[in-house]
Amino acid sequence: MIRLIEYWIVRALLFTLRCTPYRLAHWLARRVARLAFHFNATPRDRAIRHVNLAYRGAPPGGGAEQIALEAYESIARHVVEVAHVRHRDRVAAESHGRHRGPHPPVFWES
Repeated sequence: MIRLIEYWIVRALLFTLRCTPYRLAHWLARRVARLAFHFNATPRDRAIRHVNLAYRGAPPGGGAEQIALEAYESIARHVVEVAHVRHRDRVAAESHGRHRGPHPPVFWES
């Protein structure tokens, strides 16, 4: 039941981000990321623990919590980017030159 509630919260957030202007969506997503960081203890503690593991102890300046918070905010920025891609097929076709294979075409040799 909790997963279903989380699902609908995320769907509502995505809908809201799609309907808001780009800059406002970034501001809103950053605030939601900070709320999630402060109120969702298990993933927050796991992120801080992983930062400490990556630095083999505390990072310089003891900023494991700040690094973990910035990771949450980075994810929020990516969510906004995805929410604001309105014409995914057109963007993909333009970026790959309408190539349908697994890789974009090679236009020059190195």
